[in-house]
Amino acid sequence: MGKNVEVERLTNEATSVVDECLFRLGDNVEKMGDFVEKLKTLKTEVEAEVPNHSSIETGDVIGEHYAISKPNEKTVNNPTKVGNKGNITEKERNKRRKSEKEKALRDKKKQKKKCGFCGETTNLHTKTTCPKNPNARRKPKPIVS
Repeated sequence: MGKNVEVERLTNEATSVVDECLFRLGDNVEKMGDFVEKLKTLKTEVEAEVPNHSSIETGDVIGEHYAISKPNEKTVNNPTKVGNKGNITEKERNKRRKSEKEKALRDKKKQKKKCGFCGETTNLHTKTTCPKNPNARRKPKPIVS
């Protein structure tokens, strides 16, 4: 276990060094190109010293460098499907959406009723929402033109 911890520390340090160099080079394309060429040279030297590493062949690169192993079986499952908020029925879900104009026309076709406070025949307010009633519990619906 001690070997893997040391490998992980060195891997993190190497990544940190490369990141720091790239950050310092910033927008200097010429120097960054030189840096990449030096990294490629270093890579070919490492490939010459260690021709075929076993973890590259088996695909266990992450486990080799970070001291973790791939689990034998899947332990995380997909989340369960939840119902929609508001208990929308299948019939309502399949209906098409209506435009505001369509909704206004539908409201306009409704039979008009007499307001119990002012006596006006309308669909816009009732006794409890009458704009002339000082004791109205609710505000009237806005007028859609």
